[in-house]
Amino acid sequence: MSSSRPEGFARRRVHITGCQRSGTTLLMQMMYTCFAGVTHPPDELPLFRRIEGRPELFVSKFPRDILRAARVLDGDPGLWLIYLVRDPRSVAASRHRTAPEVYIADVDEWLEAEQAARRLDGHERFVRVPYEDLVRDADAVQRQLVERMSFLVPTRVFSRFHEAGPASDRAERNMNGLRPPDPEGICAWRRNLPRVAAEVRLHPELPAHLIEAGYEPDRRWLDLLRDVQPEFARRPPPLRRALARIASRLRAARKARRYLRDLRSAG
Repeated sequence: MSSSRPEGFARRRVHITGCQRSGTTLLMQMMYTCFAGVTHPPDELPLFRRIEGRPELFVSKFPRDILRAARVLDGDPGLWLIYLVRDPRSVAASRHRTAPEVYIADVDEWLEAEQAARRLDGHERFVRVPYEDLVRDADAVQRQLVERMSFLVPTRVFSRFHEAGPASDRAERNMNGLRPPDPEGICAWRRNLPRVAAEVRLHPELPAHLIEAGYEPDRRWLDLLRDVQPEFARRPPPLRRALARIASRLRAARKARRYLRDLRSAG
């Protein structure tokens, strides 16, 4: 790959995406602290935001970018995309740490992210990482990333990333404290069955998605929801949600065109 890159573009950029509450902050922290020569922003950074200089290796993350990155992945040979995916029940059951009455994501968002990710499955610079694998055996995930991205040079194993300290206060808050990878989060949804019951009511197709994705072998888990009163979160009206998605796609298309135009300016 040519090193001739315009100002604001790294020679190689690894961008982490995924539905919110899928482990993007955890993996980003691991990438910062466990690979050599990584330049990174102090916090989240959208893919289309220009960066300073021309770093050799830049790692960033912005969850919702899974909906937009396909527009530039083919056109930028220096870009790699990592997609974190997690059981949608745990995604939807996750509450805001400082506002327990607020849910951060829902099954709608997970379905939208999955639809976008499946269009990229098989791309040579797209890597899917299950959250469950990351917290069960972080070092195995690290080895898989190095196998796919040979330019990554480990300096520490993922399972000991926490020894380097947090990249930012926000990162530590998002991870609910700095600690080793913890498999306990895999079944976090079981601690909030009313929320799960509400999402199943809204998305009766969810059990089929769980079987297809390998999270459940069958529908017997639904027995846990028997006699559970659903807890419905406040949601914007469907029309407002639809209009917001359309506006977001239009903005992304404009940003993607500008990104590729600026990238080609080096030639």
